[in-house]
Amino acid sequence: MSISIFSRLSLAHGTRILVIGGAIAGLVLLTGPQQAQAVSAKLYAANDGIDNTDCGPEGKLPCRSISRAIAHASAGDKIIVGPGMYGDINRDGTVNPSGDSGEEAPVTVAEFSFLGSAVANLALININKPVTIVSRAGAGATVIDAGGQFQQNYIAVNAAVDGVVFGKKGKGFTIRNATVGLYVNNVAGVAVGGSIVDTCYFGFVAGSVPSSPEAGMMALGTVLKGNVAEPNSILGFGVFDESAVVSGNLAKGSLMSGFMVAGSSSAVVTKNLAIDGLGYGFQLWVTGAAAPTFGKNAAIGNTDAGIFVILAGTVATSMTVKGNSLYGNGKRPQYPPLNCGLVVQNVGTQTVTVNADGNYWGAASGPGSDPADAAGGGCTAGGPVTLNLAEWASKEIKVAPPVVK
Repeated sequence: MSISIFSRLSLAHGTRILVIGGAIAGLVLLTGPQQAQAVSAKLYAANDGIDNTDCGPEGKLPCRSISRAIAHASAGDKIIVGPGMYGDINRDGTVNPSGDSGEEAPVTVAEFSFLGSAVANLALININKPVTIVSRAGAGATVIDAGGQFQQNYIAVNAAVDGVVFGKKGKGFTIRNATVGLYVNNVAGVAVGGSIVDTCYFGFVAGSVPSSPEAGMMALGTVLKGNVAEPNSILGFGVFDESAVVSGNLAKGSLMSGFMVAGSSSAVVTKNLAIDGLGYGFQLWVTGAAAPTFGKNAAIGNTDAGIFVILAGTVATSMTVKGNSLYGNGKRPQYPPLNCGLVVQNVGTQTVTVNADGNYWGAASGPGSDPADAAGGGCTAGGPVTLNLAEWASKEIKVAPPVVK
């Protein structure tokens, strides 16, 4: 895996002022003649709706597809989606909105790339307006199915503009059978909550992974909260965003990593749970002096290390991995060495200090051999690394999984 791909993860987005959540109802300007601002509208999509030229708004029939409701919405509107199935409605493996099928209308969008390879550039649902989209009955009852087309470049849900809100606690979606479940397509201020991605190559992704210092863009200010990535072939959560908040999510059964967070970063990663992965629980790629804030997470029962930190910068770096539970990890008999809860690999030229005090390692005696996870020693590689392990928690630091219904 090339390290240089992460060396420009601090791309400048320029100065942006974000307004998230739409217009403010009833706001009155007090300068000049009084003038009330427009109130955000509500639109509806439902399985008993029909896609026509005026579907969606209150007083009209709901739209059958989410795409048609987006087409009829204005910036700041809210789209409320009823329970049932969206996307590949007839389950024939092809999404075709012709006639009155009510299936979504796939479009070509800016592609998602991973490690320099193009992955997907067709979006089943393209959110190209700053709207809020929520379900009425929650993720358990509201399914977006891309039709088993994960071999056909499909992004199931593509957030293409700043300020999109997709799902909230108790009002999310189940997304399945796509290459990428939900993609924040290099835009700012997107919030995603209360949703499940199941049976996709990539679960929730914010930003692309550049192939060189001059390629690729990242998202900015993404909030991923209370989501679940069920078994995904590569990543549960891929976060390539300087200022993301990743909180209260669950990843299980991912092939490469439950969570990958990349870049010289001010991102906050907290209260997340990575379990049963065939690779790492968490991967943290750090390329500069700043590292993500990482604490109160749990990595349990992952085949490779619970947390894998790789550093590739040139300036002195200090980071904290504190207050986490790390146990039952590192059972694969290959690099990283067996039984590592925390691996720190310095492939850059900087000096690195990692404060790993205050974690629970699987035993009251701290890091070590089974049943505890190990840290330091053979779990540390590359350039100079100072690892602080003077203190640890004697009891498990419990991290509750999100309640997604």
